[in-house]
Amino acid sequence: MTNTSPTDHAKSAAQDVAQAAQAKAKAAATHAQHDLAARAQQQADQVSEAAGAFDANPYAQEAAAKVSATLSQVADAVRDADFATVHADVTRFARRNPALFFGGAMALGFVAARALKASERPHNGTDHTPRPMDQDVRRWGDA
Repeated sequence: MTNTSPTDHAKSAAQDVAQAAQAKAKAAATHAQHDLAARAQQQADQVSEAAGAFDANPYAQEAAAKVSATLSQVADAVRDADFATVHADVTRFARRNPALFFGGAMALGFVAARALKASERPHNGTDHTPRPMDQDVRRWGDA
């Protein structure tokens, strides 16, 4: 009969919790990876379809085709990426180029914040809440 101390029991419980959290994080990362790849492929397909609208402009049609091909390559790369390898690559890049990494992270944060803010706006155009500037313009226009 083995005699386990409270410390050993706590360590074992902590390891179990850490393993469960790691498994959940890996599952979430895999789901996000597949979702991102699917969205990139969807965008590539939409750009490819839109290229047909440029029949009169072969340069625009070629540019749209290149954008579509690039998005498709990104989708494939994301789909085939190994999370551990990507993490190692990003970490290595951040260590070699900290200013560029943090500048890119800030830019990505601004883009994400702007996208979230834009998604909160009403899209049907019927629910317009006047801003203070709109009220000032109406007041000046009425005078």
